[in-house]
Amino acid sequence: MLYHKIRNKNTIFYFGHRGAPNLYLENSIQSITQSINLGCNGVELDIQLTNDNQIILFHDSFITLDGKKYIINRLSYLQLIELCDQNNHPVPDLFINLIPTIINHPNIVFNIEIKSNRLNNYKILSYLLNHLPKNILINQCIISSFNFFLLYQLRFLFFYKGPIAIILANTNFTNKFFIQLYKMIIYILNPAFIHLDIHCVTQSIVDWIHSQSKILNVYTINHSHELEKCIQMGVDGIFTDNHNFYA
Repeated sequence: MLYHKIRNKNTIFYFGHRGAPNLYLENSIQSITQSINLGCNGVELDIQLTNDNQIILFHDSFITLDGKKYIINRLSYLQLIELCDQNNHPVPDLFINLIPTIINHPNIVFNIEIKSNRLNNYKILSYLLNHLPKNILINQCIISSFNFFLLYQLRFLFFYKGPIAIILANTNFTNKFFIQLYKMIIYILNPAFIHLDIHCVTQSIVDWIHSQSKILNVYTINHSHELEKCIQMGVDGIFTDNHNFYA
């Protein structure tokens, strides 16, 4: 995979976290393109499914407009456009409009984080797998999620052989039961990547992940002392809002 070729030539791998959010609206195509132009090794982006099965580039499960919260998966894309226009708010870009950018940048890794709390994720997974060429999925893309059920469905119902990443937050990481549970999930899903919150990264965790032949990427690193900590512990890659790290 492209990630390994880039990582072998660099001290650490830099993902533009939601593009270059300090310069342009996070997860917008403009933000993603800018992070690429500035020199990142990869881009992290978030996707959500609307009520009419359109995939948008957006992080939260809801959008707040005029003090009200609107759940993304209960809105059609047309409704979302109308609400944003009424409130003078940028309209989230469609994932399908990002695909030419992915295709035209064969030297960039795209980490596609699927934001979903659902058990059944057939629609968003089938859309993704049907709209991106297989060679690009295998060589350029990492599909990641906090949702273990989604990753299980991807791996065993879609028989997906491309790179996937389990994202682990800092909750429950001091609990021995949950640590063993995470290890079991990692064993079952066999992800190529583990994405871990900086607040729960320790040398022993880094060493264990590498002992399992997994790649460790850490989020979200925006300060020099955090970057230095990751480099010293042998972390493979970071997600950063700070474009100055790779510009």
